[in-house]
Amino acid sequence: LQREYNIAETKLLLEKKLENVQPELIEAPEPFIAVPALQYISYCMDNEELRDMYANLLANSMNSVVKNGVHPGFVEIIKQLSPDEARFLKYMKAHKEIPTISLHYEHEDYNKGFAEIVKEFTNVPELAGCEQKYDGEQYIDNLVRLGLLVRETGSSFTDKTQYEPLKNDPAFAKYNDEEVAKQHGFEKCKIVEHIVRLTAFGEKFCGMCLGTAQIIDGDMQLNLSLSFFTDDE
Repeated sequence: LQREYNIAETKLLLEKKLENVQPELIEAPEPFIAVPALQYISYCMDNEELRDMYANLLANSMNSVVKNGVHPGFVEIIKQLSPDEARFLKYMKAHKEIPTISLHYEHEDYNKGFAEIVKEFTNVPELAGCEQKYDGEQYIDNLVRLGLLVRETGSSFTDKTQYEPLKNDPAFAKYNDEEVAKQHGFEKCKIVEHIVRLTAFGEKFCGMCLGTAQIIDGDMQLNLSLSFFTDDE
């Protein structure tokens, strides 16, 4: 019964996402996309973020205009995302690049070494509505591992005001204190500014999995037949 419910819900999701696509542009998805996507979507019907990503991927794979942009690796990538990482990606899709900052405790003599106290602090999880708003570094690590984001090593925004909300965030500011640094055997604090960007692969992934192509014809009504949904799937 649960399986039948999942299939019915997936059909409804796809009908909604394809309702503005001309019927003649809708075709059966490639099995190497549809079969694993249908399997994995059944495991996350209770999670809106991941369920919606699989549904977008399936809908775009059925649109003859954009289906060639659906990479077979996208299915496995969604499988490796948490709901919070999906929210993080939605923010990245809209903004393309974000500021992050790190905090070092250092000696006056740099040759004596330093300690990285805060790495890649970002307020994107809070802005994106993530449940864990201070896990941004972990999210970035995973999204970089998957090839969706890239760290621009040694680069920072010319507009330094973009970093001010991060520097003033209480969760970061409490460590940016020379007295605290001295308690740990160092002499000063140093803030290092970074940039994190979507990769070209990441932009394509976001385009295919975080939205559907809308090819609209107001005079035509969609009569969608999802023939690839069978009892044998």
